[in-house]
Amino acid sequence: MTNRQDPETLFAAEVAARLPEIGLRNECGEDTPFLITLHVACSPLVGTLPTVMIEQQARFQGQGYHTDFPSASRWIVLRQEEPIGRIMVDWTVEGVSHCVDLALLPAEQGAGMGTRLLQSWIAVSDQLGRSAYLQVLSNHGAQGAYGRLGFVAIGNSDQPSITMVRPVGG
Repeated sequence: MTNRQDPETLFAAEVAARLPEIGLRNECGEDTPFLITLHVACSPLVGTLPTVMIEQQARFQGQGYHTDFPSASRWIVLRQEEPIGRIMVDWTVEGVSHCVDLALLPAEQGAGMGTRLLQSWIAVSDQLGRSAYLQVLSNHGAQGAYGRLGFVAIGNSDQPSITMVRPVGG
């Protein structure tokens, strides 16, 4: 039987338990400059493309997310009230949850925070009886970390991005 509890409330509680040193707040329009900065900071194209082009990509990505995932939960990750990242999860499709985006500033990477955010999302997905999925760039090193969390790549690995799925309880 599927649990009908609010996934946003459950996720916030999971994050608070796993990451007491950070906070979450809902994303708002005033976060656009930070989200552009975050996108640039995390882009593999820095040094290849002019920053202004990467900033434009961030704007296009943001518009695409709002068009493609209008009801997704969007959170800004905070440390001492300062934004350090973002996580976006779409809970609207019955039986699945989709982590649309997870990004942390480079200074916050490598200490397990991203993994614990993903574990929080996975725990809620499991609690709600939903499989979890995400997309990752084909050449991104995070595929191994996702595999350790129970995700399996599906589809053609020759594509620019790969869909990875984790079954309930996976």
